[in-house]
Amino acid sequence: MAFLNGYGGERAFRQAEAQRRILERKYHSGLQQMLRHLIGILKTRKTPETVISAVEDYGRSKGFQSLVQSMAQRMVTGALAGQKRTWREAAAESMRGREIYQALKEETGSPAMARTIAQILDENAALISTVPQELARRLTKLAWEQRTKGLRPEETAKIMAKMAPDLTAGQIRRIARTETAKAGALLTEARCEDLGIRWYVWRTAQDQRVRDAHRKMDGVYCRWSDAPSPEAIFGGHDSGTHYHPGGIYNCRCVALPVVDERDLHFPCRVYANGSVRSVKNLAEFRRIT
Repeated sequence: MAFLNGYGGERAFRQAEAQRRILERKYHSGLQQMLRHLIGILKTRKTPETVISAVEDYGRSKGFQSLVQSMAQRMVTGALAGQKRTWREAAAESMRGREIYQALKEETGSPAMARTIAQILDENAALISTVPQELARRLTKLAWEQRTKGLRPEETAKIMAKMAPDLTAGQIRRIARTETAKAGALLTEARCEDLGIRWYVWRTAQDQRVRDAHRKMDGVYCRWSDAPSPEAIFGGHDSGTHYHPGGIYNCRCVALPVVDERDLHFPCRVYANGSVRSVKNLAEFRRIT
């Protein structure tokens, strides 16, 4: 993730969004490759029962578990590498540049970063492991539907293998989008914790797919220690879920860290204690902190 440089940090935002898209595409490609391997196995099965059994066996296999760990590790490595580049670039323009450079060198030993990487790896592995489980459930339903049509087992098995990619397409797309955004957000938060950076500005992907509540959060300054609930603030619906950008399913928003509060442009909108309000100057902003 890049630093905030003035209101909204347009250059920083473009870099962060480009990184997120690249990482999402690579992760999605890996999930598709995994699925193609499974589909190849399914095409050799002759009955609905053996198709479903093959999916379940694949999900329990050591080869699949090894692949899951490898995919999660590649995603985290990609997120770390992409973020480091933009943090280094932004550090060159920051009054805290030397401090930031040193922190980047030492972050592999950072407790916050180690804890965050372990969390991302565990959560990703668990989530990818649900793909075969969900596919088996959907194929079981499909087999029952085809059986009521009077099709022969061999015909049903062929239909199941053919439709398997469509049955998982939405799930793997959602995993790729959600998990790459979440990984980026968690790694950014860990770096900010190491550097004592308390604030970020919420930025959206700025397209038609952005949730209405998130669109209204665009440009709002938030503290890492006080995660907002956009739905409660702007939608009147408090689900009890509070999160930072990228912290909820299908969220493509990013958090741009505020390295130096003197870079802020006033008036600005600030989230604190459950609501968003306008802040006129730096003195007022610092009273919130």
